[in-house]
Amino acid sequence: VIGATGTGKSTLCNILSGQKHDDEEMFPVSQNMDPCTNTTTAKRVCWRGSSSNFPFTLIDTPGLNDPSPGKDTNNIAEMCQTLKDLKTVNTFVIVFNGSNPRFDLSLISMIKIFQGMFGQKFLEKNTVFEFSNWAHDERSVMRRGKDKNETYWTKELNNQLRMQVGITTEVPAVFIDAKHYAEDENEVIKFNEEMKKLEQHLNSMDPYSCRDIQAVMTQLDQAEDEKKKIELEMKQLKEEAGDEKKKIEQEMKKL
Repeated sequence: VIGATGTGKSTLCNILSGQKHDDEEMFPVSQNMDPCTNTTTAKRVCWRGSSSNFPFTLIDTPGLNDPSPGKDTNNIAEMCQTLKDLKTVNTFVIVFNGSNPRFDLSLISMIKIFQGMFGQKFLEKNTVFEFSNWAHDERSVMRRGKDKNETYWTKELNNQLRMQVGITTEVPAVFIDAKHYAEDENEVIKFNEEMKKLEQHLNSMDPYSCRDIQAVMTQLDQAEDEKKKIELEMKQLKEEAGDEKKKIEQEMKKL
């Protein structure tokens, strides 16, 4: 389960493992805007917590686009090592904030980082997008409008992926409301339908080898490194200019 900071990755992991969405033991969820998951965490769980359902390894990862210098690169390196130790992954779930579905530069940059880590084709064979914070209650459905439903956003997602990162196949999407109201029959039905879709994708995707994945330096960290280089060069130029000024002053005194 991968994605930007604050999109609800740990919340989804709790739901998939049969816990409450805000469980503090299995996959702790942050109660504020600060990221709670700081390390890649792999746990053996059963689908939706039932021992009668299939067991699988669920991997929660730190969010990307962290503004702290070097944080993304360190998180990526640790993530890569964890995946290499596990050897294969069936499904990469990219969590996307459905309450504000924008295909901005930060999202495209994040996807390209994943391509750099996992290879060009991982999106087309082993990836599902999960729209988090997507409520299925009647009021939310009416607010979105008939034209901006799940079908629309799945098509829009794939249009953007074709234009921005060059995919050639359809990437599936699910719309799981982890905080649905359990007393609303319609919300429960939609929740179960979307969870079933994700379960089917997980069972149908072939194992993806993690042997050749590699850590990459993110654009944020590259920009930070470039900034440091420029600052160092400016400092050196300033020192050289100061030395030259002293030489001129000494020469002037001799005259």
